[in-house]
Amino acid sequence: MNPLRSLPAPRFLLVCCLAGIGVSSTPSLAQTPVTTEAAPAAERRERRWPNAGEMRERMSAALREQFQVEDDEEWRLIYERIERVSELRRAAGAGGPMGAAMAFRAARAAGGGGEAADQARPGGGRGGLAGLASPETESLVTALYANAPEAELRSRLERLRAARKANEVKLVAAQDELRSVLNLRQEAIAVVAGLLP
Repeated sequence: MNPLRSLPAPRFLLVCCLAGIGVSSTPSLAQTPVTTEAAPAAERRERRWPNAGEMRERMSAALREQFQVEDDEEWRLIYERIERVSELRRAAGAGGPMGAAMAFRAARAAGGGGEAADQARPGGGRGGLAGLASPETESLVTALYANAPEAELRSRLERLRAARKANEVKLVAAQDELRSVLNLRQEAIAVVAGLLP
């Protein structure tokens, strides 16, 4: 017995109409050109993910528009200071849950430490994860994975704390330099964007 024939007449007609609409609305294979060449993997990645330079340019253009700066020299001065603050914020923000997770993931991928670990890190060598974690953070995480003695952990922990304090001083100075070239509206935008406290 045909299952469609068991439907009441109005439902049977509805199913047939919907099936007809579905068939007529989909393009036939003859209408769709079939390409035999696939795009190279690198080209596909480029289309999906902008590189760091492109992202920087987009962010610069968006901030420039929000800051309402038309003079190129004025924007160059402001943006150099924004980049310095951003760089120091990234270094200072290497702590916290996200920084710890990234540092532990890098150490795990690198197998714990040593020269082989330096080469195994994404980005290779110093900085692991393309420099997202500070060398002091990576050093401490490597010691944790290696089950280093307490004296070694204490020493590396003190170096990390000292580096963070020094970075905080540099960050405050860079934020003051940025603030000195902004008007009140621009300063408010910088505060909202997290560039200034």
